[in-house]
Amino acid sequence: MQDTYTTNGPGLVFWVICIGFFFIQIAAMWKTFEKAGKPGWASIIPIYNGIVMLQIAGRPVWADLPADHLLSDSGVGRCTVSGSADGASDVS
Repeated sequence: MQDTYTTNGPGLVFWVICIGFFFIQIAAMWKTFEKAGKPGWASIIPIYNGIVMLQIAGRPVWADLPADHLLSDSGVGRCTVSGSADGASDVS
């Protein structure tokens, strides 16, 4: 007996929607870069766009970029917030 219900992964509609969101994101970043006076093409270069975003934000690239890459997958630098019954929160 042949199985009539088989899944072969995400369908065409899923991938069309994903690609659509991808292009919307590129267009939004491109426009943001241009409004900040930076070249729009910089939004599609992976590491360079992070450097340009730090420049737009006025943050020092030499201090923030290495820290972002070194601490991104570790638990260092993350804070936890726990609430109590009386509504007070404790940040550690």
